[in-house]
Amino acid sequence: LFVKQSPKDCLQEICGCEAKSEFNIATMEDKYINHFHAQEESDCCVRLCCPLCRDFTMDVTRNSQYGGGNVAHYIKKFSCCPCCLKCCCYMSISGVDEAGASYGRVTERCCCCVPHYTIYDQGG
Repeated sequence: LFVKQSPKDCLQEICGCEAKSEFNIATMEDKYINHFHAQEESDCCVRLCCPLCRDFTMDVTRNSQYGGGNVAHYIKKFSCCPCCLKCCCYMSISGVDEAGASYGRVTERCCCCVPHYTIYDQGG
């Protein structure tokens, strides 16, 4: 898959505001036709005050616009500030189904200041 983050508008760039992240997802064969759209849902204050450790949910929908059929739902819980406690405060994001049951997660680990990511299925 080919993931493209939507650009910020001029006002966000000038003010330094953290906007909700938005992504369009295409195939590697045809990078210009978007098949999926992912959009973050988070609180404005949290995005401004602690952008690196904020909690959010993200829905992935069919088609290139938000509001198509839901394909996946992700939840990232608030984590400690990664700047000084990287040895113990790792980020993690979970995929959940419509009933709220987790079907997998991605967890960050750090070794010699280099992040590594491990993918887990629902079994662990």
